[in-house]
Amino acid sequence: MGHPVPTAPNFLSHTSPEYLNMNEEELEEYYQRIFESLHPLQQRFLRSHAADVISSSSRSSRRPPSLANDPVYDLPFLSLVFSLLRLLTHALFSALCNPLAPITDFTNFFYSLACYSAIYLILYLYQAFLLFCNLCGFQKYIVSISQRFFDGYGTMTWGDHTMFENKAPVISAARSFLSSRLDDDSAETHVGPIEQEFCVEVAQSILLMSAILYERDQESVERAFEGAGDVRLNLLRSEEQMLKAAADWNCQFTSIADFQTAKGPFVGAFFDLEARPNPFMVIVFKGTSFQDISEWIVDTTFNLEACADQLGAGCAHQGFYSSLFPSASAREKPSPYLRIIETIRSVAKHVHDEAGIPMNLFVGGHSLGAAIATIFYARLLESPEDIGPHTVLRDGYCYGTPRGGDSSMASRVEYNLAKPVNFSRSLWRVSNRSASVNVGDIVAHLPPGLADQRSCRSAIRAGSSFIHMPPSEHPLTLSRAEIDRSIDSDRSDVGLD
Repeated sequence: MGHPVPTAPNFLSHTSPEYLNMNEEELEEYYQRIFESLHPLQQRFLRSHAADVISSSSRSSRRPPSLANDPVYDLPFLSLVFSLLRLLTHALFSALCNPLAPITDFTNFFYSLACYSAIYLILYLYQAFLLFCNLCGFQKYIVSISQRFFDGYGTMTWGDHTMFENKAPVISAARSFLSSRLDDDSAETHVGPIEQEFCVEVAQSILLMSAILYERDQESVERAFEGAGDVRLNLLRSEEQMLKAAADWNCQFTSIADFQTAKGPFVGAFFDLEARPNPFMVIVFKGTSFQDISEWIVDTTFNLEACADQLGAGCAHQGFYSSLFPSASAREKPSPYLRIIETIRSVAKHVHDEAGIPMNLFVGGHSLGAAIATIFYARLLESPEDIGPHTVLRDGYCYGTPRGGDSSMASRVEYNLAKPVNFSRSLWRVSNRSASVNVGDIVAHLPPGLADQRSCRSAIRAGSSFIHMPPSEHPLTLSRAEIDRSIDSDRSDVGLD
């Protein structure tokens, strides 16, 4: 490549005496050294993200409806009230447009009414619990426990705080698939069923990449949005765990954009410029933090929004869709979607200019992040020219995906996946059924909907029920031991210890 490979940054453990004894000036020098060790592309993307944050912060006094210091999101109980009022307004408008809905759409009407009532009651009780914890000062105890027993990792990984240790072999085992060339099936005659290849190693790798996003340091993000100190270095500080993981996995990481609020989900990318035959990039979306009520509100915003302008047909979950494609009135900078496309095109152009080869693109996310990732993947299927001529769209791996659209939108996604040019591509929807084979992940059952089965869609009025995308879940049952055995066998195949 044209750029020299930067020296790997020397990351310090946040529990080490060397790090703990640093003053603010020394910390700034430490993060400046890390910044200088990054690849020039990473430096450029970080500056661009910082510029977006500064732009958002400069408008905070005018209380914009999107990023940074939205008063509704600053008051969680009030945000729940506003969310409930929006739902009631939507329900009233729907009732005026279709007053016979309780009769003509009986099942969906009363099913939704019962489910939404129960979910909002649970949300209010959950927010009361979080408020009680804050009043009792539990947050400082959580930080102390995290530093003492869980190596500084957040509560989302307390169940297995060693999950990121020694995972370079997992990424290495997936590298051959991530960097492989996509077979062109568009001109072939298929006489039998078309088989998509679910790669366990890739699924594990993208799950790790999605999980590490939860380790973003929220305090540093908030300082960046408040304009305290060097915004660029505050963002870098917030991403230290991701950068460290990427270095261990022999790839690079960059954050790209924030959604909805400074405290909410965001999108980043892991990429490997040296992989062959094709370099690869994985766009990953952060999911819902269990302690952040604003993200749960996005999850449970049950209004559908017309999305034909971006996705070709139907309606999408308003919270997920507006995160990626904010309305013109809420947009104070390029939309998150455009920022992602700029990042993809920039890296792909760099790869093509230096090596004359294309770059593979994978997509992933967990929970709320999986829903946004699904909408993002649906847009790329609808408008493949967005990513440019030097990028090859590959598979999407989404974990614990909530329902994100109506039957018309889901059918459009199926239509695009059924095109011959997409025969080798799959949007995999992976659910955790380790606790319950029948129920699985409860988040994957939200919002409530009845249109997952194609045979049921004709009986349900368009825009009245949520559905998964893709509607069918690929059946795959693997125990953790079976997955570990597959990784062990692949280690011997690729010469890993």
